[in-house]
Amino acid sequence: MRDDYTRFLLQAARWQITVETDPGNFLHSEGYPPDKLILNGSAHAAETLLIGAAVADVPQERDEFRAGAVRAIEAIIGCQRGSGMLPYSSYADDNSISYTATVCWVFQNLIDADLLPAELREAVDASLERATQFLLSCVREDGAIDWDTWENHGQKYHTWRVSAASTTSLWARSE
Repeated sequence: MRDDYTRFLLQAARWQITVETDPGNFLHSEGYPPDKLILNGSAHAAETLLIGAAVADVPQERDEFRAGAVRAIEAIIGCQRGSGMLPYSSYADDNSISYTATVCWVFQNLIDADLLPAELREAVDASLERATQFLLSCVREDGAIDWDTWENHGQKYHTWRVSAASTTSLWARSE
């Protein structure tokens, strides 16, 4: 079983390398312009590549996967807005609260799993701090999230459904 899973992880990392367009831009779906860096796609690519590097037996692959992940993380941080937002993409006005949270989640997973390359730790920590401040600024006085100002994607509807289901489940358990 471990061998099959390891082969799967390596195959996924190898595939990620083949979809890199610009340095650090790992397109996760067909149909996007090759210059449109999708931050969450590159974040998940970095995750896959760092896991691939951790399980690879071939030093050249380990180095290639790690280097690709570093490029992805650096590209993501390079797209972070002055507000701290980690937008959906590198395109102007592609605002997103939910994808800011997604990229933060991936970065934190890499830290927690001790997979984040040491040379990126300071930059990722600073990025997470700025993103956290942005996310905090998106909560209105009444506690609602300011989707209308900062979210240009339908992801808010998915986020709401997950949140509503979780809240309903927690409420039912408390009765």
